Amino acid sequence: MGYWLGGDLGVYLAANRVADPSLSIDERLRFLHLAMKLDMGPRTALIMILPTGFHMASNFGMVSLSPLLLSLIWIGSLIWLALCWAVFLYENISLGDLFRKIDLTVRYLMLGVIFAFSIWSITSENSYFDLWLSLKLFCFSIIIALGITLRIVVAKWVVGFQMLRDGSTEEANEIILAARRKAKPQALSIWTLVFICGFFGATKLI
Repeated sequence: MGYWLGGDLGVYLAANRVADPSLSIDERLRFLHLAMKLDMGPRTALIMILPTGFHMASNFGMVSLSPLLLSLIWIGSLIWLALCWAVFLYENISLGDLFRKIDLTVRYLMLGVIFAFSIWSITSENSYFDLWLSLKLFCFSIIIALGITLRIVVAKWVVGFQMLRDGSTEEANEIILAARRKAKPQALSIWTLVFICGFFGATKLI
């Protein structure tokens, strides 16, 4: 959780400078590239929380998962992690666009599966998990959803900086600032949900 929230805080602070119209374009772009690099910490943590969480729950006897199922969870998560890093490493070539589309598709699939399973687990009398773990999975699905919407909002920065290069300063800055305003509550919501997930995992109160 420390790697996740610490990296996210760095992204948040760098994003403030990206949206600062008093800075030069080059300076703002440097902060944008910094934010993208820092964001790989939280992106990695989001993916790896699944296999590590299930593995720890299995080790402590909180869930009953076969070695085969645990292995499949680890393999699938590592493939997703490799895809996530491929998006970052190949962002400036056409292959990066393909990786980005695949990664986004995976996130939508994971969102649907985890959300549906968590709702069933919370409401069913035959759930495999304790309520605290089901709620943790539900919160995690909302984090994935917020991450997707945050990515869509921040993509407006690309439009804004292109307009800045073309000389449309006032309109471009408004687009960038508007995206920053929309991103702020989503980022704060993600932090809150990460804390809630950590609280459920640490206390197991319900």
